[in-house]
Amino acid sequence: MGSIIAPVIPGLISKVPLICEYIAKGLEVLLAVPYSKHNRRYTRRKFFLQVPKLISNVTKCKVCGKPKLVNNVCPGCFQRYMDEVSPKKKDESDTL
Repeated sequence: MGSIIAPVIPGLISKVPLICEYIAKGLEVLLAVPYSKHNRRYTRRKFFLQVPKLISNVTKCKVCGKPKLVNNVCPGCFQRYMDEVSPKKKDESDTL
């Protein structure tokens, strides 16, 4: 399989869903994490300390099954749900 190098900065979890999609596709994911802010060298040791913690927070979306982080629902499905549940503000402003 292919290998993808995805840099992950400590504390940044925005790339974790993308990494999980690669893992779900069976691709090998190589992660390089900066050792510190001042030292730009990359080390694999930090990967084992940081990333398992992040990936343990990832769950699959209840609706579409994609790996997502927040509330077991991916942002697309959540937005669709909010659009269905909440009335549109434009309609309310027109009636006033």
